[in-house]
This record gives sequence, C-alpha cells and structure tokens, in this order.
Amino acid sequence: MQLQLSPRKVRVKIAVMLAASIAQDLESVRRALVENGYEDDLEERVGNLVTKWVGAAKSQMNQTDK
Repeated sequence: MQLQLSPRKVRVKIAVMLAASIAQDLESVRRALVENGYEDDLEERVGNLVTKWVGAAKSQMNQTDK
C-alpha cells in the first residue's frame, strides 16, 4: 500500500527540506565571505542570495501544484 500525500503536505515537505538546505548554504556562504574579508557587505550579499533562493522555492512549489 502506497501512502498518498495531499498537495499541501507535499509543499510543506518541500519547504522544510529547502529551509534546511538554505540554512546550511547560508552558513557556508557567511563563513566564506568572512574568511575572504567581505564582512562589510555581508548582510547585502546574504540578502541577495536569500531572495534568489526564496524565488526558486516559490517556483518549485508552484510546479508541485500543477
């Protein structure tokens, strides 16, 4: 017997997996920027990455709805 998930539960699972991945990626990016002397614009650079990742997550979730 195969378990069927509702589209909403699938979207929530995708969002949780993406959030965990983003958190790991952000820490890696933050560490690399600090090591390379980019502390001054760290907030802006990380903010730009978050904006891109959120857009990608929304796109992925919209495709799940189809």
